[in-house]
Amino acid sequence: MPDYLVLAIEAQDRVGITLDLLAVLYRHHLNISSMEVDPGLAYIKLAPPPDRGELVRELAGIPGVKRVSEMEALPSEGRQRQMEAILESISEGVLATDEKGSITLINPAAEKIVQHPREKVLGRSVGEILAPDVPMLKTLATGMGYDNEEVMINTNPRSHYIMTTRPIKKENGPITGVVAALKDMSQV
Repeated sequence: MPDYLVLAIEAQDRVGITLDLLAVLYRHHLNISSMEVDPGLAYIKLAPPPDRGELVRELAGIPGVKRVSEMEALPSEGRQRQMEAILESISEGVLATDEKGSITLINPAAEKIVQHPREKVLGRSVGEILAPDVPMLKTLATGMGYDNEEVMINTNPRSHYIMTTRPIKKENGPITGVVAALKDMSQV
């Protein structure tokens, strides 16, 4: 039996539909692990109930609910797995930071470039790991992306790379981080 039950609930987009769904889950004493809501769709991840059929019938009986179906995972979990597969398969190094310049993401190619495993890099300053004048820090300061900037990386021996950066921003808001791609100069 799976650890979680993930339900996709297609429903009329109306005020109160989410509250009605939650009321059914509450009556069944079910704890929600995660929930995603889009217009006309709700995805709910929860511990499997003792009587799955009864729960599904009760949810399907809510006015405005068109269909209740089971899924393997939440849409966001599928996108996360897809992004991880992409990052692991590309040969360029990819790093991302938060707004303070602390590394939040590093793919396997970037681990090889910086000569440190992910566990030793995550949470540390990109300036400390790569170089103090790395374009990622300029992107954080200016909000501008940089294309094909030459950088010397703090490795043993120091190595030349080409870096392209882009700011990560909230919609019409402040910079929340930066993402960069690294290419070995010898491969350009």
